[in-house]
Amino acid sequence: MMRTVSMKPRLSRRVFMIQRGRDYMSDPAHLSRRQPLYGRSIIHDGLQILPVPEVGKIMLQRSNRVYDVDMTDFGEAFAQAFGPELPFQVNGTVVSKDGAITLLCTGPNTWMILCHDPDAMTIAGWIEATAGDRTITAAIMTDQYICLDIRGEHARALLAKGCALNLDAQVFTEGHCARTLLAQANMVLWPMGTEGFRVLFDVSFSEYLWYWLESVSEEYAEHNG
Repeated sequence: MMRTVSMKPRLSRRVFMIQRGRDYMSDPAHLSRRQPLYGRSIIHDGLQILPVPEVGKIMLQRSNRVYDVDMTDFGEAFAQAFGPELPFQVNGTVVSKDGAITLLCTGPNTWMILCHDPDAMTIAGWIEATAGDRTITAAIMTDQYICLDIRGEHARALLAKGCALNLDAQVFTEGHCARTLLAQANMVLWPMGTEGFRVLFDVSFSEYLWYWLESVSEEYAEHNG
């Protein structure tokens, strides 16, 4: 289950907010960090599973005291500052035109923001400043969650081995996400392209899920030359 943590970042870094037109950009003294599964890969014919490096993760939440109209105004301000519009339909996904920011509406009052790792503190700071008196909060969760890309013609079949969600390409389309289980582990899943998916899950599941993925993908290794 996703948990809200303190707004205080886990790493102390200087971040400069530079406004250029409609964009806010960060210029931190970037400190790289290696999460579990760094450098690993599962590559077979028609199947590639890779960790996604350098992804900043922010949980955005509003309280029940924030009215829809106020959240709509906030979403418009976010779009003006960073590009993509905040999705308000639960299980909706919006990706910026350049692919740098992904917004996932994972609940009625909860969103996950994925961005370049160096920009996470800038975006979280902007949210805190723009929220003002409204109880809209941002928590940097970069160290708590991991992203994996699962791509290739066998990606859908592999996920179906451990996920009860209907992954049919005509049903689970781009622009949607889902909180579901993969091999009994909580995760958020969304499609990327016609033969790709991205999964977001708690770091505590990293070794367990990787072992499961290695095990269930072995049948595709038989097709390798």
